[in-house]
Amino acid sequence: MSGAGNCVGLLDPVSNILLNTICELGASPSDPPPKKLKTALPKISAKKKWHAIALKSCRGLIEFMVRYFGCLSKDQATRYLYWARADITLAVMLVEREFGPLALEPAPPDPSSERTQAALKMAALEARHPAPDRLVRLASSRIPHEELAFLEVALLDSGRILHPDHVKTMSDILCRLDRPVCDAKLTILPHGGGAVFCVRKAGGTLVDEGITQTTSDRGDGYTTTTTRFQRVGDYTTSLRPLEDMQSMVSDCFLKADAEKARLSIPCGSTCEYLKSLQMRLLQMIQSFYIQVFSMLPTDHKHMIRSILVAGHCYGPGDPVSNIIINSIWYENCCPLPEADRKGIQAYDILNTLYMLRAQTRSLKGLLCLASTLYPESSEENRALKALCDEQCDLSGRLRGLEGFPSRSRSPFHMAAEAAEHPLPAGLALLHEQLAQAPQELAALRSVVSANNVLSADDFKRILALLDSVFEITPPVKKDMRARAPKLLKEALNTLSRKRTAHGCKSEFIRSKLAQLLDDYNSQNISEPKYVLNFICGVEESGASFTACYRVNFMATSALQLENTLFFAEFWVPYPELSKPNFCCPLPKPYPGRCYFGGASARKIVYPSSTHYFMKDITIYGTNDTGDMLDTDFVYFDSLRNQKFAKEVNSYYAPGFRVQSRPIVLATDEELKMLGP
Repeated sequence: MSGAGNCVGLLDPVSNILLNTICELGASPSDPPPKKLKTALPKISAKKKWHAIALKSCRGLIEFMVRYFGCLSKDQATRYLYWARADITLAVMLVEREFGPLALEPAPPDPSSERTQAALKMAALEARHPAPDRLVRLASSRIPHEELAFLEVALLDSGRILHPDHVKTMSDILCRLDRPVCDAKLTILPHGGGAVFCVRKAGGTLVDEGITQTTSDRGDGYTTTTTRFQRVGDYTTSLRPLEDMQSMVSDCFLKADAEKARLSIPCGSTCEYLKSLQMRLLQMIQSFYIQVFSMLPTDHKHMIRSILVAGHCYGPGDPVSNIIINSIWYENCCPLPEADRKGIQAYDILNTLYMLRAQTRSLKGLLCLASTLYPESSEENRALKALCDEQCDLSGRLRGLEGFPSRSRSPFHMAAEAAEHPLPAGLALLHEQLAQAPQELAALRSVVSANNVLSADDFKRILALLDSVFEITPPVKKDMRARAPKLLKEALNTLSRKRTAHGCKSEFIRSKLAQLLDDYNSQNISEPKYVLNFICGVEESGASFTACYRVNFMATSALQLENTLFFAEFWVPYPELSKPNFCCPLPKPYPGRCYFGGASARKIVYPSSTHYFMKDITIYGTNDTGDMLDTDFVYFDSLRNQKFAKEVNSYYAPGFRVQSRPIVLATDEELKMLGP
């Protein structure tokens, strides 16, 4: 018990202690009996021992909450665990209720998800469990129903004292969880080459109900049939009676609601509650942009520039539809001049801060619009909570709205200016006219929602619907025709260098990704053959002589009419002691846990594993999105980017002196998460 009997797990704390202890008891060799048995421990040493055990459990519970969500501080995690009486499942549901959509019931952690399993392993490591993987298997493995029934009687029968035979039986049940499932694959070779049948046998109870079979054709002559066997049963979480869970959740919610008034008091920009709401919203917005990228066809990669520059997610429709509508409208109104377009060798997103800038600006526009549509949400924290409840979708409040309160500027105009949109007046006019045309808006949303990937005809249809609604006024026309000043010679040289460097780096990373995709296709013949579409995020880190690249990219296949988000990790040059280079698809929903701080942020999507739970807090955060970025040079519009042209010219003007900007230091907690 002192080594493994902590209360980390998905059951109630007492049951977790018992199961963790008995599971370790069966896995460890029996110790020889002591030469002299003591009837009792000294009071002081016993107190210290149990305090150490309790402290390890406490640290493990807090670690789970922090790692599972990513947007909580340790103080916040402690508060939710206190309300939930050290019950992880109840604490997770409390957080989901506080920061999640109001319309959805909070869900407990899924024992089959990689996110839950990775957070459990991190908690076990923090609690110094002797075998963290065994603790994870205990929570994430299926147990036959008859064995679950035995565990239920043994654990939940209050007042029962476990008999040694019962402990032995429970130990045997839990030890069988270490055995893997059984896989069988039948591969038909092309051109009459025969078949290959592979079986990996495992112990345990295998019955017909646990067999699933799938057949796939990659389109290159290979047909693969995969048969999976699994033990019929359920997770240990099923031991908790549903009615008891509902009663405990209601009790916890009442305790939390008693503190809600205090948490809702305005507490300034340093409030942890406010920061957590902002992180949660930025996580949602990141998922909207990734969904839009997954809908982008190969022949429309030039739209990436309009998505990042002007494709904000606020407007009269849902967030995904707003991003697509705003991007297509801006691309039509302000296409990149042919001379500038020729200088772009690839529309890949290499600077992740550029995408983070689009997300933070979208949030600013949403906050401005929400504060107008929700009169009771004049304070920032209330507006943030309203956006969390609505999942950033304000279309319900805008539907049927008869005009706006009399003011000099419409809420749409104020939102566009708050988000620093390049054409705030034009975008505001578009949103106002769409809000007053419900049929056209519904048609636009149906085009977006009906396709996994938008075709060229879909783009034309969306543009035609926008043209039928949008009427440009003379002031807006004048704003669109405003010309940017010409760049100085030194600024033009910098522009050329930045674009060339972007193209070279894109070509280098693409060559590496092509190799990794070929390896993935050859190793996974049961899946479609993927081809690289475009890169949507690159993080580079490492020592002086080796660099590690972690990349998000979209890949497509001939058999699937949609893009699939991939993650890749490779080293240059490849060190002997490092992890192998690889790439893998990321299952939906993409975001998982989140972190969007001022000094560091999670800017690409990682697999849900303990390695990336420790490493995914990368330098540079939301405070750095206002600086001039390399991608600004790549997507520079020589006709319309007035503000950027003036800033670059002033930088290279005679007599200009570069002033040092303050260095943004990470907090001690963030430095620990960054690693050595």
